Amino acid sequence: SMDGEEEEEGMDEDSVEKESCEEYCSVFVAVVQLARDLHLLHFILDDAVGCVVSTKVTEFITENFEQDFVQSVLQDHMSSLQEGIGGWLKQVYGESDELLSSWMPRIEYLGYKSLAELRISELFDILVDFPESEPALNDLRVCVIKLELRDQLTASLRSSFKRRLLHPGVNTADIITQYVSSIKGLRILDPSGVVLESVCDPVRAYLKTRDDTVRCIVASLTDDSSNELADQKLLRAEKPLTSSVCW
Repeated sequence: SMDGEEEEEGMDEDSVEKESCEEYCSVFVAVVQLARDLHLLHFILDDAVGCVVSTKVTEFITENFEQDFVQSVLQDHMSSLQEGIGGWLKQVYGESDELLSSWMPRIEYLGYKSLAELRISELFDILVDFPESEPALNDLRVCVIKLELRDQLTASLRSSFKRRLLHPGVNTADIITQYVSSIKGLRILDPSGVVLESVCDPVRAYLKTRDDTVRCIVASLTDDSSNELADQKLLRAEKPLTSSVCW
């Protein structure tokens, strides 16, 4: 029958693909062994191995921790990353402690870099989810300090705020809620306040253009279940929004 023929063809294709993969692996192992015997392994394979390691690190971080803000990757999983990549490197380089040791700092750097890039791209959502997302903020703080990424983070977050928050389609109350959450989160991320001022200044300026800003602020202050504006002293600013309420 046609179904039987198609199934048989599918099995044949899988068999051919498996044989091809096994053949490639055999050739790779032979090349690695030859390079090792000639003491050329480090020089021949380093660039290729570096590309593979970089890709694998990025895949590990993205597949396991994307949109997962409640656990610390640096505290709980960085060692697993190094062990996993280290196990693969042993297959390539053999039991050369010197070569394997030389890769550990590079794997760590790639782990920090991949995690930082992921969390920077997610930072708007991380701030929305604060305080549950505090572990992700703590991880990002360490990465930003280690890799000196504060300017990149600031530019990315300002862009996210402009694209996702500061436009007529968002309610004023929602803007204020995100503003409050962002101040709390950014104080953890960057205690110096540099990122906070750079990111939140445009929010304050935009809110001054909204007709219902004062009403929303007053409603928040008089809501017994939500005194976040008062708690965070968000009404302190250089210029008054009105004669009775300062921004």
